Amino acid sequence: MTAPLACDRPPGSTCRMLDEPALAAGHWRDWTTSVETLLDRSHDHRELVTCNSCGQFWLWDWHEVTNWTSGDDSSWAIFAAVGSVDEARALARDSAAIASHPRAVYCNRPGDGVETTGRVKGGES
Repeated sequence: MTAPLACDRPPGSTCRMLDEPALAAGHWRDWTTSVETLLDRSHDHRELVTCNSCGQFWLWDWHEVTNWTSGDDSSWAIFAAVGSVDEARALARDSAAIASHPRAVYCNRPGDGVETTGRVKGGES
């Protein structure tokens, strides 16, 4: 039996995405609900979403780099686990804090390379 490509954990437990960062590259919009858009620009987006299974709040930070030469645009996303809407709003104002958040996972999609996912450095707690 293949493991589901979504969190399937009960409310109040650790979200599966923290243990399996590859879920950040999958169809996470299928198993999360948007709570609030905090930033919406053509190449930058920050949004608070919640896991439909366990209820974990995530600040999703997405950035795209345009490659005008080859057209192979790169993007990266960080999902920072937060405890509340207010925490997400405060964190969304600080790019450095998002990038070093201790409970975060990332998905890197180079325009001409292999997608990678993992825990943010220092994000072992």
